Amino acid sequence: MVRRQHAQRNIFEMILPDGEKLWDPALRRIDEVLEDEALIDQVEEALRRRRPKSGVRGRPGTPVAVVLRMLVLKHLYQWSFEECEREVRGSLVYRAFCHIGCEAVPDDTTAAPSGARAEAAGGHHGGGDEHSSSYRQHAAPGRSARPHAHPPQNPPRGG
Repeated sequence: MVRRQHAQRNIFEMILPDGEKLWDPALRRIDEVLEDEALIDQVEEALRRRRPKSGVRGRPGTPVAVVLRMLVLKHLYQWSFEECEREVRGSLVYRAFCHIGCEAVPDDTTAAPSGARAEAAGGHHGGGDEHSSSYRQHAAPGRSARPHAHPPQNPPRGG
């Protein structure tokens, strides 16, 4: 079943009330873009088209806002679905950005099919629609926010 967002209040808001100060300014600007209801509606409609009754039947799926925001992080930092899952799971900032809070982070095998459908809806095929180009323009080019996300290769062993 397609859901727009998690229903409960985020525990991080209670534990870390000034946690937004930890956010990178680029993520803050992207967050503002992703609050657009028309964009969320477009992604929600694409997710509902997966199966004829997916909007009303079955177990609750990953919320639309979470899918969208995880895809943004995945593309922004050029992560695989597996890397995105790991980075979001380990970061309070990314959990807050993705509106996950204390909920379980969708695993890469769950996120990949939803992500593919959402990308198709957003017109993300190399070109850019107004939303994807908007978040890309706010990112710092050539700079990774998490340099440890891609550890260096093991040096060759000398002998």
